[in-house]
Amino acid sequence: MLLLSTRQIIHKKINIEKRTQLNTPDKEAPHIPRLVRIVPPIWIVIFLVAGLCINWLFPSQEFMDWRSYPAALILLALGFGSVLWAAGLFRKRGTEIVPASPTNKFLIVDGPFAITRNPMYLGMTFILLGIAFFVGTLPMFIVPIAFFCLINCVFIPFEEEKMLRQFGEEFVKYKSCVRRWI
Repeated sequence: MLLLSTRQIIHKKINIEKRTQLNTPDKEAPHIPRLVRIVPPIWIVIFLVAGLCINWLFPSQEFMDWRSYPAALILLALGFGSVLWAAGLFRKRGTEIVPASPTNKFLIVDGPFAITRNPMYLGMTFILLGIAFFVGTLPMFIVPIAFFCLINCVFIPFEEEKMLRQFGEEFVKYKSCVRRWI
């Protein structure tokens, strides 16, 4: 019984030391917002399902039909092209693509990143807008707006803070030369 108690005391002491080390200012891990822990493609599915459910519950196509197949195809092509080009650069350079990753190996500033700081998010928003034009109902046009708000207000500030902390002046210079969206 005494041995078990000693082990428990040692285990608790180690856990307390680990928690204390993590809470020191120089080793503190950045806080990852809960919303950022869910990757953007999952958010796309969540918003699309919500939009389709609202569309099904409150059909609006009878009094407004905003379908435009040419606009849908153009936006879908631009969206997928942007996402695939940017993701391909991330893979080619071997840097992290998950927004909640603690660090990134490289600051990529060429390719689509020379046009916009967030080509993947822009592409995802274009994809959702293309789907909205394909369906043509008001609830489906709310989906890209909701996604944009989530990305612009939660994901991008988190990632920009991480980039600033990691790349410092290099990121500040990049940020001053390239717009957040387009």
